[in-house]
Parts: sequence; C-alpha cells; structure tokens
Amino acid sequence: MLDCHPKQTEMLSASHEELITPESCPSRPIEKNKLFVDEFELTTVSIPMALPVDCRECSKTYGMHILQTPDKSWKNWLIARTM
Repeated sequence: MLDCHPKQTEMLSASHEELITPESCPSRPIEKNKLFVDEFELTTVSIPMALPVDCRECSKTYGMHILQTPDKSWKNWLIARTM
C-alpha cells in the first residue's frame, strides 16, 4: 500500500473505475475555431518558456482532462495546457 494523502488515494482508486463516456452535443460553437492537419505547420506553434531563468519549454504541458462531479451530475472533457 502506498503512503499517500487521502485525496491522492481517492484519485488513484478512481483510475480503476468505469470510464466516462463522452456525450456529443448537436451544436458546438467551438468547432468554428478548429484547424485541420493541412491548415497549419506544427513547427510554427509557439511554445512559451516556463521561466526565463530555467529555459524549460512547456511543450509537454498539454493534456486531456476529463472531469466529473462526485454525484455525476456534470462532466467536462477538455484539452488544455496546465503547469
């Protein structure tokens, strides 16, 4: 057994639960802001530096986050950059 904070234990145990199925929305205003693979060059995407003194790139800070309230009344899927 890992020696974890109770919240960490709760989060780790959630990794064994049933996956949350995404819900499709009939109209998605955000889709007007999408680009397809032939519409941009990946090497031109700007990557900010975390701090000028450490020069570490933030390219690995993008991720998919799937969130759900404990009572399962609300869920959200998002792709975001977090640090």
